[in-house]
Amino acid sequence: MALGRGLKSLIPQKEESTLRTVSPELIKPNPDQPREIFDESKLKELSRSIKNHGVIEPIIVRERDGNFEIIAGERRWRASVLAGIEEVPVIVSDLDDNASLEMALIENMQREDLNVVELARGYKMLLDRFSYSQEELATKLGISRTNLTNTLRILKLSDKIQEKLLLGKISFGAARALLSVEDEARQLEIARMVEEKDLSVREVERMIRNQDSPKKKREKTIFIRDLEERLSQHTDSKVNITNHKQNGVDKGKIEIRYSSLEHLQSILNKIGLEEVNNEVL
Repeated sequence: MALGRGLKSLIPQKEESTLRTVSPELIKPNPDQPREIFDESKLKELSRSIKNHGVIEPIIVRERDGNFEIIAGERRWRASVLAGIEEVPVIVSDLDDNASLEMALIENMQREDLNVVELARGYKMLLDRFSYSQEELATKLGISRTNLTNTLRILKLSDKIQEKLLLGKISFGAARALLSVEDEARQLEIARMVEEKDLSVREVERMIRNQDSPKKKREKTIFIRDLEERLSQHTDSKVNITNHKQNGVDKGKIEIRYSSLEHLQSILNKIGLEEVNNEVL
């Protein structure tokens, strides 16, 4: 998932850095590295390239306890160790703890192959460490707030389901469908079936609906829930969508709640309608 802003927007421009070469043995990984899975086959490919051409892009580090802690470029460092390179180019930066963490997270998030679980955990770390609002973080990353919110929802799944998603045993779409299942044991049961039978998202949703008791209210599909969430964000209000089939045709209603006339006026402004007439109300 590529992000729209560069690292320069996240780093204090007054900070100074120094380019030099150091032994990979003096470099240590960042404990806040968001990437949890490093593809061994891709590391070997990068290692072969580094043997032939060297490390083209310097690793960004900072001095810590007589060694160098990686801020950005852990894949290059791992591949260099694998290649047996004696020295690698580094940019030694004087970023503080907060700026270092932020840069490490954003550098990884800008890579297309970062797993959605790693991405969600990185987002949450930024929100928690820097007290950003979701709107502020989305703007900083150059993504939509809806994109950010939908990714963070994955963290509501149990740790076991997150692990399956992290390892690629189930898809992001299947994991999102499981969000409508409240019982953790049932979540895991369905996830195992998805993994064993390679079920599509539609099949997962159908399975969830069919396993519900006839007396139980039908669960909303992930698409209806996403639409509710998007409308809630746009109107800054609680939105409820009900949908049912009548004579084979989808019908339903949209409810938007407001807590005061001022709140109602704000909602009307957001959807482009005229002012509230207090006399009519």
